[in-house]
Amino acid sequence: MRLTPQGREYLTKVSPSLRTLETATFELRAGSSGAGVIALASTPTFLTKWLIPRLADFRRLHPGVTFSFSQHLGPGEAHAAGIDAAIRFGAGQWPSVHSDYIAGRECVCVYSCALLPPTRTQLELEDLLTHTLLHHEETPLGWSNWAAHHGVDEVRFLSGPRFVQYTAIIQGVLSGLGVGLVPRILVDEEIAAGALLVFGDAVTMENGHYLCFVASQLERPLFAAFRSWVLAQTRP
Repeated sequence: MRLTPQGREYLTKVSPSLRTLETATFELRAGSSGAGVIALASTPTFLTKWLIPRLADFRRLHPGVTFSFSQHLGPGEAHAAGIDAAIRFGAGQWPSVHSDYIAGRECVCVYSCALLPPTRTQLELEDLLTHTLLHHEETPLGWSNWAAHHGVDEVRFLSGPRFVQYTAIIQGVLSGLGVGLVPRILVDEEIAAGALLVFGDAVTMENGHYLCFVASQLERPLFAAFRSWVLAQTRP
């Protein structure tokens, strides 16, 4: 049996409602056992570099939980009705939702060991400026702020390619494409392994990663537990 073109069109339209019914039925049957579904939208780099490596710990505490991940929300998109929460990158101000800061404001300038001259163990400032500076589209003043903090001419830090995701910037730095300014939490592993080196001080930026949700979600014990767990991950 195969769907007709009309059937495929119909399935596309009703699939979100069917998933909502499936989730609600699952949670109803789970009752008070602590089981349930948490539907999340998340920025891709934060999801793969920070959240997923830690989720095993949450599932150990709540073995009945199932996570459903959907496409992340763009800067101007409204909070979608089909998700429980969204992890967004920005200044923490989105309409009609509560926003908890998680991490990501502390940014560092990183570069690959491949950029080092043969007889050097670190770059000098003038060396840095001979390489391409990789920019993130949602932090257009990031490099300017970094330059101001280090007392150098901001104009020299304005040019360079722009990227939508930090994943591309990190990979570009690892590949020797240039020098990146990225949230420290996204490159801790590469720094610890020696694959990336840090130049200068960390600088606190305006934008960071936030857990965004409507207030009524806190009435769900499982989501309330997830929120508390996420926020606890960044405490010393």
